[in-house]
Amino acid sequence: MLVYSMMKLNQLLLFFIPLFGSAQTWQQITDFPGIERDDGVVFVIDNKAYCGTGYDSGFNPTFDFYSLNLANDTWSAISGMPISEARQYAASAVWNDQGYVFGGVGLGGASALNDLWRYDPLSDTWTELESLPSNGRTGASSFVIADTLYIFGGRNESGIALNELWAYDFSANSWSQRTGLNAISGMWRGASTEHNNRGVVFFGVDASNDFIEEMYWYDPVSDSWSVEPGLTLNGRSYPVYAKMGDYFLSYSGVDDSGIMTSFERYNFLTGQLDVLTSLPSFGRKGGFGFGSTSSFYVCAGVSDVARVKETWKANSPLNLSANEGFKDICVYQNGGQLLFEVEEIIKELELFDHAGRLVKAAKSSNVLSLSGLDTGIYFYRVSLNGQETSGKVWIDL
Repeated sequence: MLVYSMMKLNQLLLFFIPLFGSAQTWQQITDFPGIERDDGVVFVIDNKAYCGTGYDSGFNPTFDFYSLNLANDTWSAISGMPISEARQYAASAVWNDQGYVFGGVGLGGASALNDLWRYDPLSDTWTELESLPSNGRTGASSFVIADTLYIFGGRNESGIALNELWAYDFSANSWSQRTGLNAISGMWRGASTEHNNRGVVFFGVDASNDFIEEMYWYDPVSDSWSVEPGLTLNGRSYPVYAKMGDYFLSYSGVDDSGIMTSFERYNFLTGQLDVLTSLPSFGRKGGFGFGSTSSFYVCAGVSDVARVKETWKANSPLNLSANEGFKDICVYQNGGQLLFEVEEIIKELELFDHAGRLVKAAKSSNVLSLSGLDTGIYFYRVSLNGQETSGKVWIDL
């Protein structure tokens, strides 16, 4: 359904996006079978998610791994890394139906690791490969293009975030350094993936511990970087995320206000950002994030008070299609009110801040009071005719 805009006297129009109906729902499944933890790694092979390593409730790095069958949501124990190779803040990847784990911080937390390990699910075994010919790093980002693993950023043993890019040739078992991302001073605990044979990195903090608000693309053919034009992100670190098709889904993370609870979906093809229904529980950071063909999973992590082992999945987060149940609508600010102009009375309105916290709500009303709020970006959710839609607005107070 086309959403139209209109300017009215003494009214400031805020933001218009296509409205979508969502079949997305959250479901809690069997807990992660290992001890509670955060900051581990996950990789998905043949419809199974392999989760392991991370920091436990006793502040010890772990080495054990478990697999989740995404067809029936059942867990199984598998071979872990060698006990001496327990770690936190590692990076992971998949190539040729095998999983890879790189770097992190090991036992005692004294040193950043530069080693690379391969897991073979057929033999259920781990093999150590050629180490990075440079200093170790923790909280690095990773992506795979063709037959090459790319490791970007991370912090060195001195705790300084790096902007270096290294490439590992899977076939040759060898490393080479590529052009770094000079537009930022470094990146730690950000997000990364591959799309259309290019790498993409975003979120995280730089060497000054400031949140990164841009998205950067790496082209391996030209060995060069570019910034996504016209996009400013709500910066965060520790996101729980996964790529599903042409979409990137991100839950939670940490910003200046603490642990976030927002659940967002970004379309790489159109650049559209949708705010989805968030997990119906407390926020958590540093969990395992992964996706199947139709569901997004959030597993383990740490809340404001404790590490957890819960596993949740968002069913059908990509199933947003034009919804004829909504009439034409425009959203605009009139002084201290946010108005939703539509032919029917809206069943429920909710307004969230950039951290995903509910700040305003109304039922059986097309108006939200903005009293007590500050100028900035907010996200709204509208319930009408048994269906939902969401969007982003700029409020000027």
